[in-house]
Amino acid sequence: MNIKIEKIHQEKKHVIANLIELYAHDFSEITQNPDKFEVDENGRFGYAHLNDYWSDANRFAYLIKVEDKIAGFILIRNYSVIEQKEGSFTMAEFFILRKYRKQSIGKTAAEAVVRLHKGKWEIPVIDSYDIGKLFWENALHSLVGNNFTTSFLKNSDWNGMVYSFTV
Repeated sequence: MNIKIEKIHQEKKHVIANLIELYAHDFSEITQNPDKFEVDENGRFGYAHLNDYWSDANRFAYLIKVEDKIAGFILIRNYSVIEQKEGSFTMAEFFILRKYRKQSIGKTAAEAVVRLHKGKWEIPVIDSYDIGKLFWENALHSLVGNNFTTSFLKNSDWNGMVYSFTV
């Protein structure tokens, strides 16, 4: 199976915008902040910081492709939710379409994008999102063995689990 990540340029941001609707729909079931996931008068969830991924040099957007078909997306920030400043890459959003889940596609894509951005990393995960925690622990064991830490964070940027590691 050919799995790759592809950096998305501004002229293709509509693809991410469309996928974010599916992501937000899935995420609305598990979020600790349900008011954040309301549709607007056009029936869209939207994503407040989407344009920032093409105007801010500290943000990166990728599509995940399987056999050249879109399978998901990854949004990354160079911003530490723990230290609340630049210096660590943060997995801001990570989404795999349901059809492509449970096939190691997400793990392969996560490993590929982390290897593109070497340095300190943080992956915030909602504390009650057991499937997400299991996915990331599996992916991290494959990527860095036991060389990651898990902490609980509560500040103005995040309230939940954060996995930290260096590549």
